[in-house]
Amino acid sequence: MNRNNIVQSILLLSLFACILSSCHESNQNIDTTIQYDTAKLEVVHAEWPIEVKETSGLIEIDGSLWTHNDSGSEPHIYKMNQQRDDVERTVIIAGVDNQDWEEICQDSSHLYIAEFGNNLGSRKNLEIYKVSKSDIAKSDTVQVEEIQFHYPEQSVFPDSYEHNFDAEAFLAIGDSLYIYTKNWLNQRCDIYALPKVPGTYAAQWKSSFDTEGVITGATMNTSQDKVVLLGYNFNKLSNTFSPFVWSFSNFEGADIFSGKAKRHNLDVLRQAEAIAWTTGSDYWVTAEDQPGGYPSLYKLTLK
Repeated sequence: MNRNNIVQSILLLSLFACILSSCHESNQNIDTTIQYDTAKLEVVHAEWPIEVKETSGLIEIDGSLWTHNDSGSEPHIYKMNQQRDDVERTVIIAGVDNQDWEEICQDSSHLYIAEFGNNLGSRKNLEIYKVSKSDIAKSDTVQVEEIQFHYPEQSVFPDSYEHNFDAEAFLAIGDSLYIYTKNWLNQRCDIYALPKVPGTYAAQWKSSFDTEGVITGATMNTSQDKVVLLGYNFNKLSNTFSPFVWSFSNFEGADIFSGKAKRHNLDVLRQAEAIAWTTGSDYWVTAEDQPGGYPSLYKLTLK
């Protein structure tokens, strides 16, 4: 090899090394690692009132917890007395049924009740009830406005668990509602968006994430700009539920899946259905009653 060829080879090798170094430095700024750990659920009330045996949604308002039951129950929301462990107040949601209420969320002026539970993928009457907080403050019977929607990607209504169009979690963020689906078929979660204005809409698909299990609840930690999704894995052989939460931070806009993800496997075998942020790093979690048992209230601290 002559001198010119040697010099050219050295220059090419140097350039290649610089490119590799630049790429490595660039990738160091992107955190694509998903973290996993185990978190402890602290028992607050092992036996929550039997009136809320199928607690399915949960929010905290001014230090008080509100919940509701799911399919086939009365169209009521319940204010819980945490100290006495009983129902402090019942508010009737007038003019509607509870076909399958699965979640409740809030903004500064309204509550939103998710009438969109769809285990078998056969429903075509998916709705969200919008309730004024000021009405709840004044009366034990309140009227609602209705937000109706469908998933435009759904063309088959199977009447079986072989589908990805169930949902049990949503949040009010800005001027929209964001639904986090419960995908029985692929164990992922999709985000769909709707306006908060009463009307009829085609839900807009936004993003997808492999949650490695089905999602049953959502809450936003406004002090840490974090969204937490609750879910579980079900073992058919042992007939047991293994709950978990995913926490998402450093995301862009309302696309929580664009941020940093961390999974926390929870240390109890219960059908965890609802989660609500309280303060700092602390959250409330409820589990449905088990055969012969009671619903339960837990406290969760996420590091």
